[in-house]
Amino acid sequence: MNLLAIVGSPRKGKATDTLVDKTIEGVLLKSPDVSIKKLYLADHEIGHCRDCLTCWKSDTDGPIARCVIRDDMDGIGQDILWADALIVGTPVHMGFATALMMSFLERICWTFAKPEKSYLIVKGCPAPRSDKRRKAVVLAVSGMIPGRFKRMCNWATPQIKGVIKDSLNAKTVGELYAGDVWHTGVERYFARAVKLGRKLAADCR
Repeated sequence: MNLLAIVGSPRKGKATDTLVDKTIEGVLLKSPDVSIKKLYLADHEIGHCRDCLTCWKSDTDGPIARCVIRDDMDGIGQDILWADALIVGTPVHMGFATALMMSFLERICWTFAKPEKSYLIVKGCPAPRSDKRRKAVVLAVSGMIPGRFKRMCNWATPQIKGVIKDSLNAKTVGELYAGDVWHTGVERYFARAVKLGRKLAADCR
């Protein structure tokens, strides 16, 4: 199994990064032979989508359409193609994923998807360009909002789940919301993160 862990936090070694590591730890407990790549979005040049629709209009038969922007997403795209499983972690900023994560999600949407899916009467929704199926887990971390309020304050998780499903053919098999870490600490979520990693590894077998 090839595992790609994507960290959407601008700060290394803090709560989101630490919980991603704990999730990886859980994966390794279940599948010690897994190949792992950890991707810090903050370390890469990821330009904002220009809304030029070039990727949306692409009729390529390949698993990814070429974007007009030449930056580090070229290499990240190859990492995604390599991956069988994903760990996606982000802090929650104003209820949503970080700007780093949002730029990443916008750039993968139509490069990895084509406008061929329909929901009810809406046509032209994203459908994966590739038939490769992936499994994923999503982590969202909030400094101040406790878990009991996550439904009102965490729109990051459902958005990430939707994009990776529609564009990367990734089924989310588990999620973790780590709330109020400023006051209660991140350590209280370690066991849950490890368990999440074990579940991801088990579901990929």
